[in-house]
Amino acid sequence: MLSRLGRWLASAVGTVVVICLGGLIVASIGIFAYVTLSDDSPPGVSAPAENLLDLPYARDSAQQRLDLYLPERTGKAVPLVIDIHGGAYAGGDKRDETQNVQRLVADGFAVAAIDYRLSGEAKFPASLRDARAAVRWLRANAHEYGLDGDRFGVWGFSAGGWLGSLLAVTADARTLSDGTVLDDGTDPNRATSVAVQAVVAWYAPSDFLTMDEQWKDPGGCPGTPQLHDPEGSPESMLMGAPIRSVVELVRAAAPASYAQAGLPPFLLVHGAADCVVPKGQSLQFQAALAAAGVDVTLHLVEGGGHADGKVYGDQLGPSIAWIEEQLRA
Repeated sequence: MLSRLGRWLASAVGTVVVICLGGLIVASIGIFAYVTLSDDSPPGVSAPAENLLDLPYARDSAQQRLDLYLPERTGKAVPLVIDIHGGAYAGGDKRDETQNVQRLVADGFAVAAIDYRLSGEAKFPASLRDARAAVRWLRANAHEYGLDGDRFGVWGFSAGGWLGSLLAVTADARTLSDGTVLDDGTDPNRATSVAVQAVVAWYAPSDFLTMDEQWKDPGGCPGTPQLHDPEGSPESMLMGAPIRSVVELVRAAAPASYAQAGLPPFLLVHGAADCVVPKGQSLQFQAALAAAGVDVTLHLVEGGGHADGKVYGDQLGPSIAWIEEQLRA
């Protein structure tokens, strides 16, 4: 009956709800508000825009916090974009990316900007476990905040793009390719899906083992490139050892190695003159996803470096438009 009559949301002190043959009657003592939604609209809440900061999504580390930016909600659940900061796996903060957060909220999206354990605190796969826990927490609490649990996207930058990509390609996995267990069974939301429906990855690594060779082919860096094989590299620090000494573990951390049919659509953005993460990483990932039949788009920004204004100026608007297309289609 409710699907034919429409869904009604009511809130009040002393509210009485009566379902009768003719429809749904909401009566209350005091002030009440209601919203009628179309039959295909998921239920939501009616609430003003608000910023909820430092919400814990797990309890193992002070880093396991997120900021939830909510637009005005008028009874229809809103799509969510999970924002993952970069910082060479060792730094950065959930409040580093403000331009995309502000634009997305202004366009009616909710945004969850997450922190996660960094390499100085915990080695791989701790950050991946954290990202999975954050998605589960958000989906488990979607009704409370008026989020549409079927429309979650992830947008990551550099190391955050790697993490968001790896999150997406291993969403249905219990273990990584080397047998590493992804979940220890202590997450109270462990039965909740970690799937996302769209992925944006800006200048992100996709295979640590091919990064240094890509400085030569396909190249692109006009200056001195950052090396990733040495013992003190960001990737080696994340893995807990020089990456060439733990090859199987490093392969298990490569989003490109999990390309398979059924993954969500991907948008990859990379500066063609990046000297931190070679553009070959996005080219390699694009080729792997396309070969598996995944919907993937790559935007190379000519003259763009790593996390520079040219990339932001050129690609912020198109990336938001792409998210709109994927999560509001």
